[in-house]
Amino acid sequence: MYVKLTSVDQGTTEGGNSESGSIRSWIQCLAAQSHAAKIKILVVWFGANDACVESSSQHVPLPKFIANLKDMVSLIHSADPETRVILITPPPVNTHQRTADLSSRVTPLALDRTFEATRAYAEGVKEAAAASKVSVVDVWTALWTAAEEREEALSEYLSDGLHLRPEGYAVVYEALMKTIEQEHADLHYERIGYVFPVWTELATSGI
Repeated sequence: MYVKLTSVDQGTTEGGNSESGSIRSWIQCLAAQSHAAKIKILVVWFGANDACVESSSQHVPLPKFIANLKDMVSLIHSADPETRVILITPPPVNTHQRTADLSSRVTPLALDRTFEATRAYAEGVKEAAAASKVSVVDVWTALWTAAEEREEALSEYLSDGLHLRPEGYAVVYEALMKTIEQEHADLHYERIGYVFPVWTELATSGI
């Protein structure tokens, strides 16, 4: 097995916004454990749930959302100033798809997100990244451009107006890799060594 990077994927089922207790606790735990394995790049991706309408329990006011992201970056860097942090903006929402999905449920629900609010939270992520002097991946713009700036065309990249299809994740991946290549080239997967020796090295070493 040839290992260059290990991905730690921390999710949550309790709301998934920037105030989720499990996420903040995980970051605080990271900051407290100096003996933990070194994290080279840490990607923080919030905003889609924070941008819900104000009546939603998932909603986080925009100023608070921006402050939360700044706090997360500060906590991460308190654990290790050398960890590269990359913030990702939320994707755009397709309100046509989202409305159809919510209204088709056993108990129909009203639209819980708006196109403009999600765009504002994407701008908030960029603001937090600039203030914290960390990288940002503008997924909102990448997907909007891929959809030729037509909300209905976002259905090619979103499964229900909110969650990404494989095609959407492909756009996110390309945007993330481009950011790493441009701003953290030394940590691009093609330029880092393996964690363990490859078999050819072992074969020639006599081990």
